Amino acid sequence: MKSDAENIRLKNLEDGLPPGITIESVLNRFKEEQAKQSFIAYPEVESLVNEWFLYKAENKLKPITKGALRDCKSYCGWINSHWGKLKCNEVTQAMVETAISEKEGTGGQTKRRYLLYVSMFYKWLIEKKKIAIPNPAKGIEIAVKETEIQIYSVQDIRRMLEYTEQHLPHMASFFALATWVGARPSECYRMTWADVNFETSEISVDARGKTGARYIHAESSVMEYLKHRKEYFPDMPLVPKFAKHQATLFRAEIKNKLHLEWVSDGLRHTSVSMFYAKVKDWQLVEFRYGHDKETSKKYYMRPTSKENLDTFWNMLSK
Repeated sequence: MKSDAENIRLKNLEDGLPPGITIESVLNRFKEEQAKQSFIAYPEVESLVNEWFLYKAENKLKPITKGALRDCKSYCGWINSHWGKLKCNEVTQAMVETAISEKEGTGGQTKRRYLLYVSMFYKWLIEKKKIAIPNPAKGIEIAVKETEIQIYSVQDIRRMLEYTEQHLPHMASFFALATWVGARPSECYRMTWADVNFETSEISVDARGKTGARYIHAESSVMEYLKHRKEYFPDMPLVPKFAKHQATLFRAEIKNKLHLEWVSDGLRHTSVSMFYAKVKDWQLVEFRYGHDKETSKKYYMRPTSKENLDTFWNMLSK
């Protein structure tokens, strides 16, 4: 039973509605719309993931290499094998976490790759397909064991540098930034000559990266190398256009021509390890690379000879 006050309030509300419209009809319409929303026909994962693969394969603006396409096909198959017959909104964070944790014989780095592809697929659904659902990969964290963090030998770095200068000169500055400055690939992609201050020997990293904005004080050999490239190749940008695509081609070239296994983040890990071996100061490592002290101590305290250390830091000197 409604009180007299409630009845008066409802009557006043109803008086303000257009002729023929009652509060009861408004409420009924609202309930109908809610019922419709609960029966939205979300597509199945299988059809969407196949569409996503074709989008990746046929995208002329962001073309990917054959190797990257093979990888994408493999991960798409894995996604389909787990959730292909489910509606895209039925895949939960718990399902993704369980599927990845059950990948036997794979370390944290590989598990992160599976998580990355699930996340990219759902990001495409949300942003490109405009399907309003949560990303089930969001919020999942995967630990990487100390033994999984790999670095390159000084000999391998030299081989890569020489090959890059001779056959991929447009990527030489990118390689120097990744190896001797330790910038992440995603940070390098956005760098221009305006970010390199030859007077102060500082290289600016913008705020969009994982670590945020910072200035990296580079060694004199690095600055002289970059200055040399700018002077002798005045029309060549610091990092080429379509840098992410070019970096993918670069990795494939190193792998196929030099027969070196590409280590994920290997150039940055090598840089951090060699920098600490030189300065022996975790605070400087943290300031330059953005890693906290505990992470740095756990992964980047590597023994190296004085000869290798000197060779690494003087490699760019001509």
